[in-house]
Amino acid sequence: MTYGQTLRLIWLDKGMTQKEVYSGVVSRTFYGRFEKGEQQMTAEKFAALLANIGIDFNEFSYIHQNYQQPTNQSLRQQIDTYYAKQDFAHLLALYNKNKARADQQTRFLASYAYALTYGWQNNGLQLDSAPIQPLVQYLRQLKHWTIADLEIFAMGILGMTEDWSTLTACYTEAQQTYCRYRNYSRWYDVALPFSSILSSYTQLILDSNHHGHELASLRQTAVEMLAKPHSAQATAIRLTLKMTIALIDMYIGDRNSATNQLKAISNTATMLELPNAALIATLYRYRAAQSQLVNP
Repeated sequence: MTYGQTLRLIWLDKGMTQKEVYSGVVSRTFYGRFEKGEQQMTAEKFAALLANIGIDFNEFSYIHQNYQQPTNQSLRQQIDTYYAKQDFAHLLALYNKNKARADQQTRFLASYAYALTYGWQNNGLQLDSAPIQPLVQYLRQLKHWTIADLEIFAMGILGMTEDWSTLTACYTEAQQTYCRYRNYSRWYDVALPFSSILSSYTQLILDSNHHGHELASLRQTAVEMLAKPHSAQATAIRLTLKMTIALIDMYIGDRNSATNQLKAISNTATMLELPNAALIATLYRYRAAQSQLVNP
């Protein structure tokens, strides 16, 4: 089924007229040819058609896929589920199964599964970082990042510790990308991957010898993001940002207060049954022990 055919099914189901769909965007003839698959359309015009109907592209894609999640999204959900359970054997199995797939995004997700194992194990398994390099090479050749590129960096960041100059350059670009999208109407879409990047980068800094003034800067970024208005759907973002602040404070602030805050965050994640609740609980225990060693 073409996009035009799916669009027709949607507006018919909504009880709209064809004119209500194309009005102010394209001519009747142009739109008729598009519905029949005889005419291409720019992204801008297609977005305007969706606005006339009252849905966004994500919902349109879901309907177009016969109300099924795209394969890549299902794979991402599998990876996140295994990671939350710290099931690294299955993560490596997903990597091996998908690393040679034809489409780039699936290969990136395979590298993501590998990077999570590499990063969380602190490379205790002596894993090779080569499988993560496709993500790194892709990001380094870009002039400017999009939200999708932020998500790719969020996937690979835990496996980029062997080259701190590249890691730092990528974090700087991620921060600049977030700033460019600061006034984006769907702020949640950019804040979600960037808050994850901020948290991961903070943890990598804490595990390295690269402390210093950078922690204060990372903390300030998290505080500024928390100050923005948040919708109900932004619970995960707020918890991630609060967790990042507490992690930093455990090392350079009031350790006892920060430890209690991180424990409260872990309890909240468990109460809300967030997918990463078990992971946050493990992180809390690990950081509480580490901070005592670093800051007795």
